[in-house]
Formats: sequence, structure tokens, C-alpha cells
Amino acid sequence: MHLLIIVVVQKERMWPPNVIVQYQLHTPDEEEIVRDIVERPKSVLLFPVSQKGTVLLIEEYDLGSETWQLTIPGGKVTDSTPEGIRKQAEVELREEIGYRPGRLAKTLGFLQSSGVY
Repeated sequence: MHLLIIVVVQKERMWPPNVIVQYQLHTPDEEEIVRDIVERPKSVLLFPVSQKGTVLLIEEYDLGSETWQLTIPGGKVTDSTPEGIRKQAEVELREEIGYRPGRLAKTLGFLQSSGVY
């Protein structure tokens, strides 16, 4: 049996609402591995399509890449119940593209890589 011991060394809040957690992992052969992981809040991303079938995107400047990019509306979810996610989706659409949804449908769910290493 292999035993992996994980010890949380430090939690540090960076740009809200993210938190960086430093983990020390001890492998069965006593090797120590240190990893910094960014814990991100739950979020909702939307792929808005108009009644005419036009996909509605947002053009915004990304400081990290120093370029203008086309993105989809979305934002942080504070209430992760189905009703809370639906309400947040409606808020994001109104704030970011000025539309109200005619209908919302969940198409997929995914996890984003959280490692900084």
C-alpha cells in the first residue's frame, strides 16, 4: 500500500476571491514535493445565441496577454444551487451584453486546472 501524506503549509489570499494554498506532499519514499495551488471560486460561463442564431461575444482588453480578445460572458457564483447559478447567469448577461435570456440550458461542466507549481 502506498501512503501519500499531504500537509497544508500556508494559505494566502491573493487577488480576491482567489486563494493560493501551498501543499507539502510526502511520498512513500520520503520525497517532499511542494505545490502552490490556486483555489478559484465557482463560476458561470455563458454562450449566448440570439434569436437569429448569432453568437454574442464580448471584446475586452486582457492585461495578461496585452491583447484585445473575444470572450464569453460569465462571472463568479456565490450561490451554487441550481437556482443561484441561474440567477447569476441572468445577472452576467444583463451586465456584460445587455440582454435577458429567453431560455437557459446547461450544456457542460468542467474543471479548470488550478496548479501554479
